[in-house]
Amino acid sequence: MAKDRLRVGMVCGAGIGANHVSCWMSLEKQAKITAVMDVDQELAKNTAHMAGDVPWTTSLDELLARDDVDAVDICSPPFAHADQVVAAAKAGKHVLCEKPFTINLDDADRALAACKQAGVKLMIAFPRPHSAAVRRVKEMVETGELGKPIRIYSSHHMRGEWLRKRTGWFWDPKKSGGTAIEGVIHDFHFLPWLFGPVERIYAEAGTFIYTDREPTLPDDQLVVLWRFKNGAIGIIDGGANQPSNYGGHTSIFFTEGGVRLERGGEMRIHRGMKAYHPAVEEVHHFGRMGDDTDLITSAYHPSGHVGEIAHFADCVLNDKPPLTPGEEGRYALECAWAAILSFRTHQPVTLPLKKPYPSY
Repeated sequence: MAKDRLRVGMVCGAGIGANHVSCWMSLEKQAKITAVMDVDQELAKNTAHMAGDVPWTTSLDELLARDDVDAVDICSPPFAHADQVVAAAKAGKHVLCEKPFTINLDDADRALAACKQAGVKLMIAFPRPHSAAVRRVKEMVETGELGKPIRIYSSHHMRGEWLRKRTGWFWDPKKSGGTAIEGVIHDFHFLPWLFGPVERIYAEAGTFIYTDREPTLPDDQLVVLWRFKNGAIGIIDGGANQPSNYGGHTSIFFTEGGVRLERGGEMRIHRGMKAYHPAVEEVHHFGRMGDDTDLITSAYHPSGHVGEIAHFADCVLNDKPPLTPGEEGRYALECAWAAILSFRTHQPVTLPLKKPYPSY
């Protein structure tokens, strides 16, 4: 684009949308929110005020018709994503879409095709690759610093107090995709992002806590076993019941050592697998790519989202490919559906999935 500043239309200002607004506001030299849309009039007005008293509307068509919108940031509930991405693409707007990309694979393919046909960029908002500590681990995998990656474990539990604030759509798997798609999709993206393509997935899940809701989550507890095509194995321990102040973590094991990533962004490097090695390297700060002075450390801290959103703006303004394109959002969704299909059938599921694709 022949512009120095990206003009952004916000789609939905609730929940993660409010976080995105704050991130865009911190990037005033790179981007500016020029309009806001939400189907809830009061929320649209409040979000527009947060964004500097910009124009607001309850109509997506009105937002997309604006000449001062180059790209849209879609933060609506998952069931709305596919239609909104397609509409944005047809209007010639670049798209940053919150995770999950869509609920169903057919919708993901439809949205990808629309963006490709329109020639617009599509990025899925996965913050972990923008965490400096995570980028350091990715580097270790690619360079073989600790040998060959052999095993990964990741715990991801959605907080109970956060879930109680959700609107009714979350509890309906047809609208949210359940825990696997709405929440644990971070891990369904992160594990293949680190270890590469997946050969098969086996999962067990069930409803243990939210038994008094109708509809309710089929997977408020979820355990997923992975076999990657490079031979490595993995585990996701997920759910929708994280106790207050309980932090998840990720552990990555190599033939010559291991790394533990805490949810707060700290990283510990352990060396020595075949022989005793007493040293543990505790790393608390890694800077942005190419800059070790900035203390952006965690994908879960607001700064992780700032990195993600700044990257999207840079990709649009300077015609660069996004780090997490729509295809990665689709692959994460395919892995999640493999897990859902597995706990439905009590059998391992081999990827890629074949049509007709499973659905709620």
